[in-house]
Amino acid sequence: SKRCVIYTRVSTDRQEKEGTSLETQEEKCREYATQQGWKVVRHFSEAESGGNFLRPALNEMLESIVDDEIDVVLVYSVDRLARQQFHFSSIVNEIEEAGAIVEFVTTT
Repeated sequence: SKRCVIYTRVSTDRQEKEGTSLETQEEKCREYATQQGWKVVRHFSEAESGGNFLRPALNEMLESIVDDEIDVVLVYSVDRLARQQFHFSSIVNEIEEAGAIVEFVTTT
């Protein structure tokens, strides 16, 4: 089965309360991974702005793809990965160059 890492992010305390909390994102990602038959090997989580390029957990996750032979990076939604299109594209490119694919639980 495919090896999967989960990445979750909230930008602020307010979002943690009002938006999709880290716990909810993780729960939905784990359900999705189970449905796909993937093995979740690690979970990376942080409270950082989506416009911030220097996100510790994101960078650690990108390094883990190569080190841990990861097949899939699972993220709850597109805006959890990045806010700007060019930043989003560069992250996806990095993941794909490292030999994994990106999947999203929801497209909204």
